[in-house]
Amino acid sequence: MHRIIGVAMETGYLPADFKYHDQQHFSYLEPHEVVLLCTGSQGEPRAAVARIAEDQHPDVRLDKGDLVIFSSRTIPGNERTVGRIQNRLVDLGCEIVTDGDALVHVTGHPRREELKEMYGWVKPRIAIPMHGEARHLSEHAKLARAAGVEEVLDVRNGDMVRLAPGAAEIVDEAPVGRLFRDGQLLVPSEDGPVRERRSLAFAGIVIVALARSGRGEVVADAEIALDGVPAADAEGGQMVDIVREAVEGTIASIPRDRRRDGELVREAVRAGRALGRGARLGQAADRQGAADAGAAAEVPAEMDGLTLFGLSAVTAMLVFYALEGWSPWFILAFAAACALASAYGFLQGAWPFGVVEAMLDWRCQYIAGDQDA
Repeated sequence: MHRIIGVAMETGYLPADFKYHDQQHFSYLEPHEVVLLCTGSQGEPRAAVARIAEDQHPDVRLDKGDLVIFSSRTIPGNERTVGRIQNRLVDLGCEIVTDGDALVHVTGHPRREELKEMYGWVKPRIAIPMHGEARHLSEHAKLARAAGVEEVLDVRNGDMVRLAPGAAEIVDEAPVGRLFRDGQLLVPSEDGPVRERRSLAFAGIVIVALARSGRGEVVADAEIALDGVPAADAEGGQMVDIVREAVEGTIASIPRDRRRDGELVREAVRAGRALGRGARLGQAADRQGAADAGAAAEVPAEMDGLTLFGLSAVTAMLVFYALEGWSPWFILAFAAACALASAYGFLQGAWPFGVVEAMLDWRCQYIAGDQDA
């Protein structure tokens, strides 16, 4: 503010003998004798008007009946911060006047004719519009060409321009964007921890710790920690209990011969947590061994072609027995089918007749699904 007043006096916009008081004189002057010029019309947090609104300015305080004129137009994107300052001033008892209330707007940007006049004075060979959004830059470039500028470049953030020798042109691109300070580190705004922290701030975090035996069985109750998550759902159910139900239902839905796979269990529990933010996590999984209530009637993914081949062989042997009765050929064929099915179960880490167990589990779930339906 002091610099702007000094420039205005040097250029003749203010009289050379213009005198003004510094902010330290505010406290002893009568309110009706003071016109206070403040920075911060766009909501800048450390500017004078923001600190005055928060009653944090060292020299200036406003009271009931004071008039505050915002002679600016709020730049898109600054509405929230400007509105917060204006509301705080109203809470202090001030009267607010903006461009929407009276003709008080004082622009800091030149008009088109003023820009043309400037180009006529300076007569530049190169013009590179620098301020504003894409449409402002494009219109300024058109204006510069119309004003007779020989070389006009319409650039964007990150464009690297060579002015000489030769014609001005964009020759390269530099990385641009915001950086955040994290302790002693500088991290980009769109990658890594900044994005993850935004996600945590939006959705919170749920941590589940499971203790599993070498066979993949859960040997203790799950340890659950919630941070940034509501304590209860809309029906009053405790969120910790809902998550616990989801975890237990998810574990129960995993076939026993697959529970040794730590990564599979981890991903399954994570999916159960994600599902659990809806209505009563894990109830469908507890009842039918799947996230979807209808999924219990489907063949498990573990029962692939080899498993189904073994089950088909066993079924064929039973049909053979029903038709022919006991015979050496039946006993031999039945033993071969059971060996094939058991070999598959052993490769999956299950007990020797793991496929038969999977078949029985699936059949029980299928019957339970039919009953629930």
